[in-house]
Amino acid sequence: MMRQPRIRVGLFLAALIAWGVCDATARAQLPIARLFSVFPTGGKQGTSVEVVITGSDLEDVQQLYFDHAGIKSEPVTEMKDGKAVPVPNKFKITIDANAPLGMHDVRAVGRYGISNPRTFVVGDLNEVVETEPNNTREQATRIMTSGPGNVTVNGQINGATDTDCYVFAGKAGQRILADCAAQRIDSRLDGRLALYGPTGRLLAASDDFHGKDPFLDVTLPADGDYTVVLTDKVYDGSPEYVYRLSIGTLPYIDFCLPPAAAPGTTAGFTLFGRNLPGGQPAPGVMVDGRPLEQLAVQIPVPADPLAQQRLSYSGAIPAPESTEDAFEYRLNTPLGATNPVRIGITTLPVIAGIEPNESPDKAQPVTPPCEVYGQFLTARDVDWYGFTAKANQLWVFEVISQRNGFPTDPFLLLRRGKDGAEIASADDDAANPAGNRFSTKNDDPIFQSPALAEGDYQVSVRNLYGAARGSARYVYRLKVRPPQPDFRLVAMHNAPAIPNVAQPPDSLLVRQGGNQHLDIYAIRRDGFNAEITVQAQALPAGVTCPAVTIGAGQAYVPLVFSAADNAAPGIGTVSITGTASIAGQPVMREARPAVITWAYDPNVPMPAQARLARSIPIAVREGAPYRMVAAPEKVTISRGLPLKLKLQLTRRGDFKDQVTALVPVALPPNVQNVQPATIAANQSEIEVTVNLPPNVPTGNYTIALRGNAPAVPFTKDPEGKNKQNVQVGDISTAVIVTVTDPLGMAVKPAPGVVKKGARAEFQVTLTRLGSFAGPVQLQFLQLPSNVASPQLTVPAEASEGKLTVTAAANAANGSFTNVIVRAIAQVNGQAINIDTPFTLNVE
Repeated sequence: MMRQPRIRVGLFLAALIAWGVCDATARAQLPIARLFSVFPTGGKQGTSVEVVITGSDLEDVQQLYFDHAGIKSEPVTEMKDGKAVPVPNKFKITIDANAPLGMHDVRAVGRYGISNPRTFVVGDLNEVVETEPNNTREQATRIMTSGPGNVTVNGQINGATDTDCYVFAGKAGQRILADCAAQRIDSRLDGRLALYGPTGRLLAASDDFHGKDPFLDVTLPADGDYTVVLTDKVYDGSPEYVYRLSIGTLPYIDFCLPPAAAPGTTAGFTLFGRNLPGGQPAPGVMVDGRPLEQLAVQIPVPADPLAQQRLSYSGAIPAPESTEDAFEYRLNTPLGATNPVRIGITTLPVIAGIEPNESPDKAQPVTPPCEVYGQFLTARDVDWYGFTAKANQLWVFEVISQRNGFPTDPFLLLRRGKDGAEIASADDDAANPAGNRFSTKNDDPIFQSPALAEGDYQVSVRNLYGAARGSARYVYRLKVRPPQPDFRLVAMHNAPAIPNVAQPPDSLLVRQGGNQHLDIYAIRRDGFNAEITVQAQALPAGVTCPAVTIGAGQAYVPLVFSAADNAAPGIGTVSITGTASIAGQPVMREARPAVITWAYDPNVPMPAQARLARSIPIAVREGAPYRMVAAPEKVTISRGLPLKLKLQLTRRGDFKDQVTALVPVALPPNVQNVQPATIAANQSEIEVTVNLPPNVPTGNYTIALRGNAPAVPFTKDPEGKNKQNVQVGDISTAVIVTVTDPLGMAVKPAPGVVKKGARAEFQVTLTRLGSFAGPVQLQFLQLPSNVASPQLTVPAEASEGKLTVTAAANAANGSFTNVIVRAIAQVNGQAINIDTPFTLNVE
């Protein structure tokens, strides 16, 4: 289970002090635009809204960049000396009437590139902006909330004591919802909502419903004025504590059944929610004590093969939920569109779980492969399913619940039906190639069974959080399926590995004549272990990005972008794909961009606040202080031999100093103890040696070298005054490394024939690979009885030899298919065996 760690006060204060010290170091780097907040954080379709942005290194920001062309910006201007001049960090955003509802990424574009994203929400309700003072109920801002007056309030908790109050005239019997989006829109706010009635009595309160975001649902008891009060739970605040508070008779979907359907179909679904026009009461279906309605709808499921491996959702997608595939659905109503819900796409038969199935003797029979859906309805709810397996069948058992946004922690148990003997169990999915930077660890279990014997089996699903609670909204999908090897990709900017109290520079900025990179992480499924070729498309003019390879078993690779010296400054959007072979067929997967939402300290063992982004923009800006080029671009090397790479450094401008801490990244498995190198101030080229041990797996890999220049002169002054040294971390161009065996081998004639009482000769031809030139020892292994063969040594650099086989008169007749011809190559004093199967016929 994923648990929130407890931090002792002393350690917490020490971390804050460390952050403060290191923040000075963080600022001593080349500037990259960073965006902290946008306010207001959204607007209504077909309208315009003025926003103010905060951040750092936002000089000359004249544009806000959105992931959708239907949202545009222009600077707000004011008259000075008879001229219209831009107001710093203030923009008018125009939202097209057809711009998609939901969350979008907005980035600031300025002198120092393109910033990290913040969330900007496109809605369909009337919107207002908070007006201070509204800290008390007597100062509460009055808003309209009846009928079409449903409203979204954009506000900020600006300080530690700030409280925001809103009042509306309600009528008895109205079902009023208040949904506060904060954490979901990249805010620091940990909100708490309370609703007070006309007499001042507290009617309801909420803090954590959507993660840290609160949600209220109250049926008003009488006509009169009602007050909604919003605070930060820990009484903190700043311009970064923004929120969107939607209030009214809002239509809302809690969940949808079934939670998945077949691609290319128009399937029947039942929505469960609140204020659903045409909805009927759902008997006995409650969430937090509030009854839900149900509404039957028909929903078309995407048929596009690419759509089936995407996560198309306009809500927030935190890292643990980022690995699932789904599409979204909204119900359009006269009161506005509902919130989006995620619906899975599955090729398995979908079966509804049927109660009672809370014990093994009541296990619901199912026939794999299938997908069963159910709910953790009550405290300590357990659902059992039974199936019959054939001999030697392998099944993967997988639950999807937390990855669909529900606060659950499912647990799986597989046992034999006849005696109840446990076979396997699983709790969390620990797959996490990006570590704490983008932690994909989640509470949904997945495991592959051992080969089962023929017979009856039972599998149970329960919620480890469910000892004290249950809810109709805690929906799960249980897949019982054959293994399906596959992969997904996540693309992330490599933010500086230093603590920082502000937003890390999380964007792709390539300076003229320099390099920049994204880390591409492979999330491998069901034992998929093959190579993945990664490449970028739609590159700006003057920018190159050679394809790279994530080697077999590797977790990630750097994808390096290089800008020519004369590349035109500008902004573009790239896409990244990965291709591989699965079951002999080529497959292509789109990389999902990811960003760190707030500061990440790699020295603190806690996952960063991170989420999926919605595009991969790239900025080209003026000159890099240096560029590192690794050579050769491609190399073939035998395992066991040293890999020698030349690293060339081109300095520009005032930079004359050293580049230190040069280390290769994305090394093949089993490569260790590579010492950091330095290019001294008087050097422009060095050789870096990487020793490949004999147990390095053969295959294709991509290596680059990352280093740090601690003293690069820089100033923001247009005239070049007051330069100070800053640190610049950079990466070299990539090298594609093909690791081979020392040699290849062919034996002729094949199959071989030897007559009893006679001798036969076999020509062995060696193909020396990866620069290997040493002697080779050849021998036959696993010969039949009474058949012998002496060893043979092929001298260094020679490529041929003859092995002889002698069969005694009493040797047995037959065709022996398990004979092996072994070549033993001595590489760096270590023996590497290369075996070739051989068939020997004794006549």
